[in-house]
Amino acid sequence: MATKLGKLIRKLRIDHGTTLRKMAETLGISSAYLSAIELGKRAVPNDFLHKLKESYALSESDYKELKDSVESFSSHFTVNLDSANARQKDVFIEFARMLDNLDSKDLEKINSVLENKNNE
Repeated sequence: MATKLGKLIRKLRIDHGTTLRKMAETLGISSAYLSAIELGKRAVPNDFLHKLKESYALSESDYKELKDSVESFSSHFTVNLDSANARQKDVFIEFARMLDNLDSKDLEKINSVLENKNNE
C-alpha cells in the first residue's frame, strides 16, 4: 500500500504525464527503488526532494507537502545544532536520550511548552 508520500509522488507523475520508469530516470534512481519509496519500503535519498522540486518545477506549497510527508515517515532526522548554544545542545541531546521513556502525559507537557513558545 502506498504511503502519503507515495500517493503524492504518483499524483505528481500523473499530473506531468510521466511513468514511474521515466520519473526514476529523471531522478537518477531505478524504477524499483522509486516504487519502493512510494510503498514506504525504502528511505528517501538525501537529494530526492530537491531533484523532484527542480525536475518538476514544484511550487513551494507542493514541496512543503512532500517534505512534511517524508519527515512524518522518517525514523531518522538530521538536526543542525551549529547555531545552538551549549545549554540548547544539552537539552536537545537529553530529550533524544529520554524520548523512549516519556509517557503521553510528559509529551503533552512538552508539547504545551513548545506551543506556548510558538505563540509568543
